[in-house]
Amino acid sequence: MTDTQSIYTREDLVELDKTCKLIPIVFDPCFKGIFLSNKNALKRLIISSLHLEKLPEDTKMTFGPNELLKENHKEYQKVVDMHAILNDNMHISVEINTEQFKNVKLRNFLLQTKLFSTLLEKGEKVSKLKDVYLFQLNINTRGKNYGRKENIIVPYDITKKEVYHENFVIVLKYLEVYRKLYYNGDREEETVWLAALTAKTFTEIYDILRNILEENELDKFIGDVIRMSKDEFVLHEWEKEKLDALVEYEKISNAQEEGKIEGKIEGKKEEKIEIAKNMLAENIDIETITKVTGLTKEEIEELK
Repeated sequence: MTDTQSIYTREDLVELDKTCKLIPIVFDPCFKGIFLSNKNALKRLIISSLHLEKLPEDTKMTFGPNELLKENHKEYQKVVDMHAILNDNMHISVEINTEQFKNVKLRNFLLQTKLFSTLLEKGEKVSKLKDVYLFQLNINTRGKNYGRKENIIVPYDITKKEVYHENFVIVLKYLEVYRKLYYNGDREEETVWLAALTAKTFTEIYDILRNILEENELDKFIGDVIRMSKDEFVLHEWEKEKLDALVEYEKISNAQEEGKIEGKIEGKKEEKIEIAKNMLAENIDIETITKVTGLTKEEIEELK
């Protein structure tokens, strides 16, 4: 198999998994690089995730001027999120959450407010904004909201007990829930796309997405996933993120106060487990996690 061949077979990807490590699609540079190179796939992800299926099939999608795919790798880091525009009146920002944000809801609400303000700064009249839809699709890779698969945030008037502006919506998607739904038999397009974002191997991506993509679309998508996993810049940033996880663990360990170790043993174990879960979510190998956390391979396997 070569990177330039026209069709990737499942057998090709099984072999590739033996020699090449998949960098998670939700790793920020990967996500942007893959989906901005497969814009129809991005449109389908957005429409299915925001339940906009009633839009006509010829719905056009454009991107804000600062969100186009940059050839210069350094530019990947400068794009905070992707800003898509559907049919000129639906502004949608797409963001990946890969950190443990305590105030994630407030943070995302402020980001959406920034998008609103940007439209006003560009000369959009307030009276016309009532016909403009502002969505943020926030894909949460670390959330623990296992009770439901999404959380919808809207401006709310407490006095009148009603939605203040129904066209201003933030939708948080919890990926791990969609992964479980997929492997329990759910094949809705939304579930398939979001489950694919959790894939741990090239073969798994292929197996999930062939449920909804035509052969040529799947081939193009897989090719870009492989390209990003072999990209030197992306590899460097991915290794740097893993190193940052090691440094963070060292900080936690060194923060243990002398004389209080006995009272913090359980807490320390919980911290190790949390770090291990985060590293598993980033597809880091078990041997590395064992070295970082001190947990046994058996304990880490149980977390998986």
